[in-house]
Amino acid sequence: MTRFIYLLFTCLTATIFLFLPCTTEAQETRGNHTVTPSATTSYTDTPSATTSSARVSEIPTCSVCEKSCNRGHIRVRDEIFCSETCLATKYSCASCGQTLGTRACPSFSTITDIEEKSVFFCPNCMEKSGCVFCGSRLETSQLPDKRIICSTCKKTAIFKTEDALPILQNAQKMLHERYGFPIKPNIPLAVVSQTEFHRRATGTKLTTNALALHLTHFQGKTQLSDDGKTLFVEMDELDSGMIVLEGSPAALAFDSIVHELTHEFLCRKFYHFDDPKIEEGFCESIAAACSIYNGHPHLATRRITNQDPIYGDGFRLMYTMLQDKGWDETMKFLKENSQSMRDYIRNNLTEVLDSATIEHIKKNNLKPKLKFGKIR
Repeated sequence: MTRFIYLLFTCLTATIFLFLPCTTEAQETRGNHTVTPSATTSYTDTPSATTSSARVSEIPTCSVCEKSCNRGHIRVRDEIFCSETCLATKYSCASCGQTLGTRACPSFSTITDIEEKSVFFCPNCMEKSGCVFCGSRLETSQLPDKRIICSTCKKTAIFKTEDALPILQNAQKMLHERYGFPIKPNIPLAVVSQTEFHRRATGTKLTTNALALHLTHFQGKTQLSDDGKTLFVEMDELDSGMIVLEGSPAALAFDSIVHELTHEFLCRKFYHFDDPKIEEGFCESIAAACSIYNGHPHLATRRITNQDPIYGDGFRLMYTMLQDKGWDETMKFLKENSQSMRDYIRNNLTEVLDSATIEHIKKNNLKPKLKFGKIR
């Protein structure tokens, strides 16, 4: 567990400065550096073109052609360019090709795509609808359900169940090897349309950006003894399987599947948490760590600025706990703040009893003891 915590800590602390407001010093003006709190991080810089009369020893060198900038230079994000031609080799709009950081286009946006690459866009192209997965405006098209997807995300997008199966298996394998999660073989899996995804998720607390869902239900049978002193309870597990939203890029599907498998782990080990922030925060922390191991640290660092009171605050709570107290103490905390299935049923009998039995118990002022096991 130490390796997980150290790697997650190293990645997040190394990148957290990307999310803090700062300024970029130009020779004539100070550029504004802003961050948008979303799944994609956008930076806006205002560079300046300057002419220099400084001594030869202080004349800067172009970061592209490595020539001395004798006739002035352009500074963009702490990089120096001798001309707009050199500037265009590093900063051009990925959609329309316009050179960025010039007097004609001083501000622009940066988006980190699913391949962990920085992609730049001019303000005009940023006005267009972006990819629902990463925000990129690069060669966008519509999915069957009209959602927008960029060409980069589309390269690994999942449309068939057989394409999602290796991702599920890799997620199970990583969770087992790194955190000791038991592997449940033959989990029912299906890649479904957006309409079917939301239909099957009816009754769950589904977030708008959910890409996978795994449900484990427990169905109960009860029988009240003739004397009303004992209530027999039998619980049967019902696994409805994993569903994945079609069109999801492989890396995001992996991240979401890990999150859902962690829910399953918590359900079987602890069953119920009154505070959803604890459960969701732990699932987000494990998913973040696994995405780092999977080569997609941006999917972890984007959680730092998530302002959601359950997912964002929960991630920061549980990540800090894992970092500061370790795995064993975190497991102890989870146990202390959860209810086992039996305790939950004891405290919520109305959820497993039919209305006639509830009425009979109330009418006769019965206080039956619970006995779990097979009802014969």
